[in-house]
Amino acid sequence: MTEPSTYFIYILADTPANGLEEKPRDMSPFLSPVDGSIHVYKTNSGCTIYKFLDDICFLLAPGGRDEEIKAQYPGCCPLWRKVIMRDEYLAPENISKQLRGSSTLQLGENNCFATGGGNLVVFSPHGVHISRKDDGAWGASAFERDVKKTIECYLLALAYQKKSETLLQRAIAAFDNGQAQAMIDARDALCAFDLKYFFANPVRMEVFETHALWRMAAWHCGIKAAHDEIKSQILELATIIENRRRDSEEARQRRLERNLTLIGLFLSAVSLLGLVKSFWQ
Repeated sequence: MTEPSTYFIYILADTPANGLEEKPRDMSPFLSPVDGSIHVYKTNSGCTIYKFLDDICFLLAPGGRDEEIKAQYPGCCPLWRKVIMRDEYLAPENISKQLRGSSTLQLGENNCFATGGGNLVVFSPHGVHISRKDDGAWGASAFERDVKKTIECYLLALAYQKKSETLLQRAIAAFDNGQAQAMIDARDALCAFDLKYFFANPVRMEVFETHALWRMAAWHCGIKAAHDEIKSQILELATIIENRRRDSEEARQRRLERNLTLIGLFLSAVSLLGLVKSFWQ
């Protein structure tokens, strides 16, 4: 039994500026706005960086290098999820042990997918496991292709999750600080993101196999439910801010009208006094 290749996923604070070589992507399974936002970089240290949706960056690093990674990429945060690649099929309990450290993961149609190349993809809350069917030349190329599209589907699902959380944090900070315009800007940013990038299924219609991979990745990351809840919270916060702003503006307008009325009464009184004085003179 060969040892698996295990990579751990980190999220980066930003894209490192140096030591990166962008790798050409030999597939484009996603709709054009999403696909165009994906960039893959090979680092000098043998890790791979994936950039999604303009500003969400993940690092895939071989296991056992946690301290090195944190020193090299300050501000990075481990997601406690991993990608395991295995060049042979395993019994379900062994796949479970590699993903979650126990044999309790049940494999079934909601988390397992057999690709056209005969490779097995298993999703779990702890990551994704990809096992290879055979060692032939065709099998090797099919396995590499399946690994690439599985990783991109899984990381895109995580990127959607992270982007929604980031927008919610931005909205909450604006709300807590009483920054009305910043709150409205956060809501508008969410709507703009949805229009540009967010799709229930971002995979092109003709790429059937990737559809199945995406559905599983999105389900295990809870994309739709989390996004809908976060969007509802942001819109609700924005509505509260707008109501406060409207109430404040209405109160200001009432104060202005009252002051103008008082000024008018004062000027009328002065004019009346002038007329009375003129009359007696």
